[in-house]
Amino acid sequence: MHRPATEDEARARDAIDGRVTFAIVAFVATGGLIVLLDRVGVSERFIAAIGPTMALLALGLIGFVLRTMRISGFYAASRAAPPAYAGFATAAIATALVAPFTPPVSDLYSGAGVFTGFALGLACVAFVSGPYLRRTGAFSISDLVGARFENMALRLGAALLVGVSALLAGMAGFETAVSALSTIASLSRGVAAVAVAAVLVVATVPGGLSGVLWAAVAAAGVALAGFTLPLALAAIAGQAIPLPVLGDQEAWRKATSLISFWQGDSGQPVSLWLSLGMALGMAASAPLIAPFLTVRDRTAALRAGIGAGLWSAALAALVAATVAASALGLIDQLGGRRPDRIPDQIYAASAARLIKICDQYPRNWGQARDACQKAPGFTGAIRPQDISTRGAFLLTALPPLGGFGAAATGFVWAAVAALGGALAAAGLLAAAVALGNDAIHRLRDKSALTSRRLAIVRAILLASILACALVCSARELDSRALIGVSLAFSAAGLAPLMALTLWPRARSRDAMFALVIGLGTAETMLIYGEGTVRGLAAAAVVGCFASVIAGVLSSQIGGGDRSAGYRFVAAVWRPEGDVVAPDKGA
Repeated sequence: MHRPATEDEARARDAIDGRVTFAIVAFVATGGLIVLLDRVGVSERFIAAIGPTMALLALGLIGFVLRTMRISGFYAASRAAPPAYAGFATAAIATALVAPFTPPVSDLYSGAGVFTGFALGLACVAFVSGPYLRRTGAFSISDLVGARFENMALRLGAALLVGVSALLAGMAGFETAVSALSTIASLSRGVAAVAVAAVLVVATVPGGLSGVLWAAVAAAGVALAGFTLPLALAAIAGQAIPLPVLGDQEAWRKATSLISFWQGDSGQPVSLWLSLGMALGMAASAPLIAPFLTVRDRTAALRAGIGAGLWSAALAALVAATVAASALGLIDQLGGRRPDRIPDQIYAASAARLIKICDQYPRNWGQARDACQKAPGFTGAIRPQDISTRGAFLLTALPPLGGFGAAATGFVWAAVAALGGALAAAGLLAAAVALGNDAIHRLRDKSALTSRRLAIVRAILLASILACALVCSARELDSRALIGVSLAFSAAGLAPLMALTLWPRARSRDAMFALVIGLGTAETMLIYGEGTVRGLAAAAVVGCFASVIAGVLSSQIGGGDRSAGYRFVAAVWRPEGDVVAPDKGA
């Protein structure tokens, strides 16, 4: 039952609403200033770069303002976040996780399978794992495992697994933000990586999860506005908005057939392995679950889950419409034209390896003509089969293809940069908390001062951000691969452990045996199976089920005292929840 808010909670809510109102006014004012500068003739490159730059600076400012030295504030945002905002933040992190898989990408995996898995995984987080973790009162997945099972090796293994999985997801978000900033602002990767690292330091180190939560809320707002503006301009210009049910269904069918052609035939069927793998991985993804830790109880977590589902659906619809409209715009500018009639911006995108023309990446019309003359049946005009592109281009190409100005382009890139920054902040903080709190404080020094505990976590967080900056400045990373491996670790290792915490007969040795079996099975399948995305997903799913079965079967063997497990599970189902004892300083 929903308990009434106390006077302190009501004041906190008023303060939150005030900050959100101020942020909305500031965002509208900044957007108006950018549009005004665009109208008075300021350089288009400068105008387009303002959007992502201001978005990242805003994320950093939020974390600095919310600095704290309290354990509950740093690890759980004081459990005071309104469910609506927690759901909004979850939608931003979920969108950032799935955006790199926007088709067309390659024919190595099913785009439909990815988004089916995304929907299932988000449902699991919103209504199962998120509310469950909040109900127990744990700060993290590894904190939950450590509270349920006493084995020190298992606790350390769970903390390391959470740390590695979250670090990979955070690095994927870092790469997304760096790529966006370097592309739109014409910065070198080194400069862009330093800028993103500085923003993340300010956003996460002072305030912890408080800063991450509100940075993710801001990122969701920027994404909502950034993807809405070009579609609104297209609608005003009389262009069809390609969407099923809500938009022009004929335009949607045409766009999806184009994207399916570019994606490749083998990428179209829904893959059961891929969908299950992504769903299980998201269900135990530490960065995605983090916003649920900030609400005050399980009921609030369920309400946050409903909000996360609704906002994620809205963002998914905007992204889908943007990609479809960009596909139609690309065909309009390329299809049936001679290479010397193609706009220069298309060749610029080709030089950046975002568009292929006649299976090459020409930098000018002469190179395009030479490449196309070698294509069978080419008669001088570009055909649809002579074109291929990637989802990374279609996600941001609608403003330039539609001629909507540099300001709209900047807003779209701001959305991409903000989503990447939110995922990076959530992932790197989750890794630092798991490695610093769950793997050091819980195992070595439970009586450590609050200041010392936070100092250790902050030091690990700083080191993680620095490592991401060094790696991303040296080379371009594959965000899809990083997210895929992160979700595979979560599915094969963390999801079974979370399930076994609710199995009352499970003891520490049973959970340890399950963890070894799950990871071992997944690794064996990767070594001897097919080295594709579907192979990775299949290994994660089989590893997950093998782990759960091994843990349940092991729990049926031997005697021993199982009362702790039964007490834990009984406490989970009590109305008040909070099975994990309040932490020192919380």
